[in-house]
Amino acid sequence: MVSKKTVVVVAAAVARAYAQRWAVHSGYAGWQVTVVGYAAGVTITAVLLRA
Repeated sequence: MVSKKTVVVVAAAVARAYAQRWAVHSGYAGWQVTVVGYAAGVTITAVLLRA
């Protein structure tokens, strides 16, 4: 069985990658892409930890 921690870490990484891809596609650059990625990771982590 996969632990909840593993699920949260993988989901956060996937959310961050997709958010950064979206940010680049939307015209963001540099630090803005990083911020969008981390914000997505933090958000999904918070949601999954509360579940």
